[in-house]
Formats: sequence, structure tokens, C-alpha cells
Amino acid sequence: MSDNLLLAQMRRDREKRVTVGEWTFVVRRPTDLEITEFKGKLDQRKILERFVLDWSGLLERDLIRNGTDREIEFDRAIFLEFIEDKPDLWNVITKAVTEAYQAHKEATEESVKN
Repeated sequence: MSDNLLLAQMRRDREKRVTVGEWTFVVRRPTDLEITEFKGKLDQRKILERFVLDWSGLLERDLIRNGTDREIEFDRAIFLEFIEDKPDLWNVITKAVTEAYQAHKEATEESVKN
């Protein structure tokens, strides 16, 4: 396997899908090093900015008044503008990210015990 493919697979292994209604968000589990950067204080805005990688099911009409049914390709700037007015999504998405990290941490600790 080439190094680029290996790197892509490592990153994909940290991804998780979070579905809310018609929308699905792809999030990435933080690495141990990234968690240390939060210094014990997980900031919801930073999690949303850093660990949401993609979406599906978002239509133009979900983003703007009088929009069409055209599905919109993920764009980080559009996502950040969209998410700021969706407090009902903040906890769902950040919880998925933090739970993914917690599961990773527990699995790592369990493997060390064995």
C-alpha cells in the first residue's frame, strides 16, 4: 500500500457518520495529541470547526430562503456559517466527536491491560 493510501486509510478509520433527520455529517475522532491541545476544556466551537469533514443531504433550501432542492457539496466556510444558527445540531455533533474519542481511549486502555 502506498504511503498516501495508508495515510488516507488511517484518517478514514477515525471517521464516523452522524445522522440528524435528513442530514448526515462526517466527523473525525480527535487524536490523543489533539485532545491534549484542548487542555481539558473541550470547546464546542473548535470541535465543530475542526472535526466536521463532510455532509450529505443538505439542500440549497436548507441554507437559504427560496433555495432549490439541489444538494450542496460540503464547503467548510458554508458549513461554519450554517452551523452557527443551528444550536440543535451543536450538541449532537460534538457529542459524537467526544464519544468517538472516549471509545478510542477506552479501547486503548483495555489493550494496554491485556
